Amino acid sequence: MTWFNEVLTALLDAVQSVDALVRTLLAGFGMFLETSVLVGLVVPGDTIVIVASTAVDGPVEYFALVAAVIGLCTLVMVTTGIMLGRVLGALAGKRAEIIGGVILIAIGAVILYEHLSGAA
Repeated sequence: MTWFNEVLTALLDAVQSVDALVRTLLAGFGMFLETSVLVGLVVPGDTIVIVASTAVDGPVEYFALVAAVIGLCTLVMVTTGIMLGRVLGALAGKRAEIIGGVILIAIGAVILYEHLSGAA
C-alpha cells in the first residue's frame, strides 16, 4: 500500500508545482468538459476542483479558485447554451416546442397518477 501513497504524493506534488492561475484555468476547463463532453462519467468535475484546491496556500486563494471555477464554468456553459439554443431553435422550431409540451404533459400526468393512486 505504500506505493499507492507514493503515487498520491507525487500527484499532489505535481498539482502544487503548477502556477495558481494555470491550475484554476485547468480546473475550470475540467468542469466545462464534465458537463459538455460527458467527461464527468469518468472523472467528476468536483474531484478536479478538490485536487486543484489541495495546492492552495490559504483561504483567500481557495475562495479565489472556487469563485473563478464557478464563474468561468457558468459563463462558458451559459454562452454555449445560448449559442446552441439559437442554432437548434432555428432548426427544430415549432416541432421542438410541441414535442417538449407533450413530454411535459406526459410527465405531469404520470406524477398526478402516482399521487392520486398512491403508486409511488
